Amino acid sequence: MEARMTLCNMAVEAGATSGICAPDATTVAYLWEFIKDEFATKQAALETYRAFAADPDAAYEMVIEHRVDDLTPQTTDGFRPDNVKPVDRMAGTPPPIRSISVHAPTAASKT
Repeated sequence: MEARMTLCNMAVEAGATSGICAPDATTVAYLWEFIKDEFATKQAALETYRAFAADPDAAYEMVIEHRVDDLTPQTTDGFRPDNVKPVDRMAGTPPPIRSISVHAPTAASKT
């Protein structure tokens, strides 16, 4: 579930209006303590949540697949997320310090 939440959050951070992973038994198990009063069984919850999954025969306007096996760590060169460079290209480049902001990366709550 943590990876799914990270993926959905990153979609929004990248400009999407929402990020959705199809709900399944893992989703229900994760949410069960919060939803158990609304459903008689986990299976009943799963049946309801399956309404949010794509139809098995759904046709998509476009499918984009990215291979990230060789993706290197990235950082921003400034304060705008669209100004990204590979970390190894930033080595030895002192940033101009006007102010300092410390931000936790997506899903940083797990330490």
